[in-house]
Amino acid sequence: MIRLIMMGALLAPSAIPKVTRELTGLDPADPEFEQLFTMQLKLLARRLAE
Repeated sequence: MIRLIMMGALLAPSAIPKVTRELTGLDPADPEFEQLFTMQLKLLARRLAE
């Protein structure tokens, strides 16, 4: 189940870019977004592994 959740999280910005921009103020292709999103996914993965 965790794999499915992570897959959804990874696909969401490119699947629904308008919502991504509305929620973050950044375009999903923006390097700043990619850096912040990657950092948050890593934090989430660490928490889930605890």
